[in-house]
Amino acid sequence: MAAKPLFTAEKSQFARLEDLIKVADHAIVSIPLIDTGALKQILFALDEGQEISAHRAPFPATVQVLEGRMQFGFAGKKQDLTAGDWVVLRPDEMHDVVATKRVKFLLTLVKG
Repeated sequence: MAAKPLFTAEKSQFARLEDLIKVADHAIVSIPLIDTGALKQILFALDEGQEISAHRAPFPATVQVLEGRMQFGFAGKKQDLTAGDWVVLRPDEMHDVVATKRVKFLLTLVKG
């Protein structure tokens, strides 16, 4: 069963994203923020050395690094990303993540 998102589009709210998720030792943590059907946002926290293997999403997506450092593979390249970096992915773009330091990032999927 998927976790219920923390927020809905039914009311306006504020949050400091970095404070909503904690990095766990030797783990990958994810928290769904919102899922309207057309928009889905998920927070991720990865301990150093953790990996998300190559995969693809059928929708346009963005990845925004909030803190830490990771290597992000896409379009046949590896890109080092740090806080403030942002990536946009076309639908079905193969991509992967390796946390080179503890990292927190926001994944946004736009359906439709």
